Amino acid sequence: MKGFVVLLAYVGSVVLILLRLAPDLSAQALQPVRVLQEAPWVLSPMSAPSMRPISAYWDSRQSTYFIDFPGLLEEVQIPTLIEGSVVRVSYAEIVYKVDFAQGTVEVDLGGVDSLDAEGYLQSRGRFMLSPSNLQKVFPEGMLAYDTSRLLLRVSQELFAAPGFRTRAPTLRLSPLLYGRTRRLIGGTWLGYRMSRMQRFEYAADYTGQFNVRASALWGQIDIDVTAFHTDGTETELRRVNYLLDFPESSWVTQIGLGRTYEHPWTSRYMYEGLRMSNRPLSTRHQQREARLSGIAEPNAIVSALVGGVVADRVQADGQGRYQLQLPVYYGTSQAEIEIIPADGGPPTRETRLLFIGEDLVPAGRLYYDLQGGQTQIGKNPYGHARFSYGLSQSLTALSSFTYTDEEQTATLGVASQIADAMMVSAELAYPARAARATLQLFLNRLQIQTDATLSDDSEFSLYRQRWISRFGWSTPQLSLFLHADHSESFTGRISTHAQVSGTARLARRTSLVLAAGPRVTRYASDAPRDSRVQWRSTLTRYVTPGPIRGRVGFQAHGGQYEPLDFAGGTLYASYRRVSFGARIGYDAAAGGMSASLSLRMNAPWGNIASHASLDPDNSYLQQSLHGSMAFDRSLSLSRYSHPWSSALLQPFLDVDRNGRKDPGEDPLDGLDIQVIRASTKASVSGGVRADFLAPSTPYQVVIDPRSIPGPQFNLPGGTAFSFMSDPVELKRIHIPVHRNIIVNGSVESLPLSSPTLAVVVFYQEAREVARTAVSQQGRFTLLLPPGFYRIELIDQLGQEDLSSFSQTLNLEPVPAYDLQIR
Repeated sequence: MKGFVVLLAYVGSVVLILLRLAPDLSAQALQPVRVLQEAPWVLSPMSAPSMRPISAYWDSRQSTYFIDFPGLLEEVQIPTLIEGSVVRVSYAEIVYKVDFAQGTVEVDLGGVDSLDAEGYLQSRGRFMLSPSNLQKVFPEGMLAYDTSRLLLRVSQELFAAPGFRTRAPTLRLSPLLYGRTRRLIGGTWLGYRMSRMQRFEYAADYTGQFNVRASALWGQIDIDVTAFHTDGTETELRRVNYLLDFPESSWVTQIGLGRTYEHPWTSRYMYEGLRMSNRPLSTRHQQREARLSGIAEPNAIVSALVGGVVADRVQADGQGRYQLQLPVYYGTSQAEIEIIPADGGPPTRETRLLFIGEDLVPAGRLYYDLQGGQTQIGKNPYGHARFSYGLSQSLTALSSFTYTDEEQTATLGVASQIADAMMVSAELAYPARAARATLQLFLNRLQIQTDATLSDDSEFSLYRQRWISRFGWSTPQLSLFLHADHSESFTGRISTHAQVSGTARLARRTSLVLAAGPRVTRYASDAPRDSRVQWRSTLTRYVTPGPIRGRVGFQAHGGQYEPLDFAGGTLYASYRRVSFGARIGYDAAAGGMSASLSLRMNAPWGNIASHASLDPDNSYLQQSLHGSMAFDRSLSLSRYSHPWSSALLQPFLDVDRNGRKDPGEDPLDGLDIQVIRASTKASVSGGVRADFLAPSTPYQVVIDPRSIPGPQFNLPGGTAFSFMSDPVELKRIHIPVHRNIIVNGSVESLPLSSPTLAVVVFYQEAREVARTAVSQQGRFTLLLPPGFYRIELIDQLGQEDLSSFSQTLNLEPVPAYDLQIR
């Protein structure tokens, strides 16, 4: 067989890449085939725990790892130029030339070094070096490797060197380039929810809930109004509050003034007054560090990926024990664990859930909430203070004090994280004689939540005792849930309810839901107990005829009035933004047929719904409309009635390099922009838009360097940065992009034995800004911003005076420029 032979074989998840060494064309002899197995190496800065996968391979014949050299340079965004078998690397104004044909590394002003003979490969556009040879390319101390952990580490200086773009890990916030925008008079947002209820024998009832948010007076204003109308109109101003936020401060993050309401377990007052706190405005987006431990095979390599990024990698000890440190967020986070046996067998993967409760405070931090004023009802003095202090990474101390005319109460407690996915907390109140305990457990398929409160003081709590528990377990085909709650009020009312429900996913897009449980109620201390067992079942078949999505089913439930209260069929169908639902069947309690119809339209400007109940005993017609209006530079309508913040990120060519978008500076399309923990979509005006952001909260932006149109484009702010969202308005972020000029130069008539002995140096105002080497053909290429330069040539051996070659250059903003030096 003549020609090259390439064999690609896939065995499981292991990729075999066959590379043949370049043949000697003059000899016309075939070289042996070398088989390389893909190896899961990762790259990490020496000062940060986050890691990124890189392309690497294992050569079993030589027992040597090989790293994809150009791929590594692309990850750290070092300019690279490949000419035949030579890879040129420009780093810190020095050019490194790696010659894969000769097996040498040539450094400007630093001589030539030889590569290890069996530690470099070139084949079919691939250039690979062993880790030991990689260390010869960069200055000493810049690069380190660990073959036991398959880890390549580079110094922070290498990540921060001038002349190339950096890409920071996506799990940690990069520099905050766009902070909180404050205005005297800013954008205004109005959310509304309006409904009309018509019972056939009564007059129509109208209800409206309105929420106004405005970015004004260098802070934000929040107003809640509720209006009712039946025979007359009544309005209630539930909340009017001015909030001045300081999201970047650790001493005070918010100062509020006005009428508001808070619902901690120790206080159920609505008050008018002042509030001050240093807690993060959005705890859910506050990043924490979690420890994840487990047992694997002895000496196995264990990796953890969060959000697709390798966050940590360790080697298990001789007993297989390991511990990983992961940056995560409050709430539940998911980590993918990959375990590679020490003998190189196939890896095993599993998913782990991490849970961090919002009561948990970072170690050594003190959070406080201070409230003071008067109650809305009675106008009595009111004060409340709550403190949380992080004793350790997994233990927080809790305390509070509440003052009213009737009672003064203090609480003391702790919150602790146990075994990665469990949170427990307990608090005691005195002299109110009250206690509260919570437990939250989140495993892969199991969830448990319990909250219990006991009190002997009616001024402190509505309930003498109350507990709520939820249990959930799921598999791909079956889900089980248990909900139980019990409460006893100070008036003697007792209510106990428990329900077990299960969802089974049957064949042919069919599901079955069954639920049943007892309910016991006593309405007063001297009233009899009312006990009954309630149940419900639903059999549903999902159908998609053409563009219509829908479901049909059978529904039955009972136990509230009769053993069988209702039995009938259901129908639901949706087409684009319009949906229709119907239910019809026999109502045993009413002794006749019952039906209900629903119609909903989700328009871009609002959500309209209509529901008609044709119940024999309780017929009614209800319509509702909800949505929002935003007044910024123009009026915009939305069908969502809850407030949020948005950001519009628009790259542009910054011609004058002042960092601001000026008239005449064109947008730059094509950049892959992602906002971490937010959904983005392309904007009609260019760039991307991120909606549903928490207000006054930092968000991370990552730009894929591979989406940059060419090497002449540079992001002065880097490919990773963060911004602070503005409350309930659109934040416009103009991302400057600098376009450098490709300078193709040539040097003629050099009085040197070889042009490679010359170095071309560029100065601006007596400051060296760039230097480049000259090839054997007397050519060089580099990137420069527009401006005025002085050019000088230097003989590396110091034997010739090349001052006659000095000249000036006025570089205009053009795509490329041909420079001749004589």
